[in-house]
Amino acid sequence: MKTSTSQKGFSLVEMMVYIAILSIVFSALVTSANSMVKTFGKLKASEEVAHTGTVVLERLTRELRRASSVDYFTSSLSTDPGILTLNTRDWSGNSTTATITLSGGRIMFTEGGTSSPLSASGVTVTNLMFTHLSNTNTEGVLIEFTAKKTGGNATITKEFRTFTVLDG
Repeated sequence: MKTSTSQKGFSLVEMMVYIAILSIVFSALVTSANSMVKTFGKLKASEEVAHTGTVVLERLTRELRRASSVDYFTSSLSTDPGILTLNTRDWSGNSTTATITLSGGRIMFTEGGTSSPLSASGVTVTNLMFTHLSNTNTEGVLIEFTAKKTGGNATITKEFRTFTVLDG
């Protein structure tokens, strides 16, 4: 009589080795996925800060070039937060004033009684400062501000500045 000693299946030791290997692989995948999510959050925050700064500087440069002069009596220059009031013309050619302020962490543009935000809602703007510079021939304004946003467990902060000559 022959007895069969072969058994089908895995031994307990083999099962423990497989579980250990799968645990290591799964742990590595979770760590990599978590790292990618954090990096994506940082990149998105960085892009939003850069985009907000660029859009704000472009708009303020355009408005300053349209302006004929700075209204010194209603502007708050070389202070933080600054207020800049420009004597300008609206798009119809009528004389008006335009005011740039900081409100609730956003740069606001007011013209003809209508206010609109220039900076994105998720980006906080601080340290808004306007410095008036002039000589006998030209008049210009230095604009400085800091924009920041938190993303991917990190805070992205960037300083922006530009100088624009009034053309109007």
